Amino acid sequence: KQASLSALAEIGDASVIPEFLNLLKGSDNSIKSSVLYALNKFRDESVTKELVKVMKAEPIAGLRVQATGILANYVDTKLIPDFLEVLRKDKDLDTCRVALDALIRFRNDKTIAPVLIELYKTVPPPIQPNVLGAIQSLGDRAVMPQLLTILEQETNYDTFNTILGTVQGLAGGQRFAPQAM
Repeated sequence: KQASLSALAEIGDASVIPEFLNLLKGSDNSIKSSVLYALNKFRDESVTKELVKVMKAEPIAGLRVQATGILANYVDTKLIPDFLEVLRKDKDLDTCRVALDALIRFRNDKTIAPVLIELYKTVPPPIQPNVLGAIQSLGDRAVMPQLLTILEQETNYDTFNTILGTVQGLAGGQRFAPQAM
């Protein structure tokens, strides 16, 4: 089945999309994974909607990660709220990391970094450095005051230095002495 799915996707005939979408509903996980890979060949609106559903609601984390990674390649600004929702709700670290990687692709969107600042304290602690890295990669200096507030309130030495590195990165390498904070 997996080889057939791959071959059908390579042909590129969109008439197979409805059957592919049906396979996502009742198949075993390896078939679902093959279907997701095959759907990556199509940029149809129905495919995008189904990938978003998988990204948000699939019980198997690996399949959510796969769907999120596929959607990240779309670089469609309409998906930004979906990626942010994943960060708000999903507790799987890999899914969150892939969603952050997807958001970094929207460097010119000034709405993302402020939301990431809000999400910083609510995401699982292992994801917090990734959130800071995404904020730095986005390069939106408008969030500097919020970052400085977070920095002032931080009591953990390692976390303080991670936040400080993000502040310095956004400031273009300008060094801040921690005692000046």
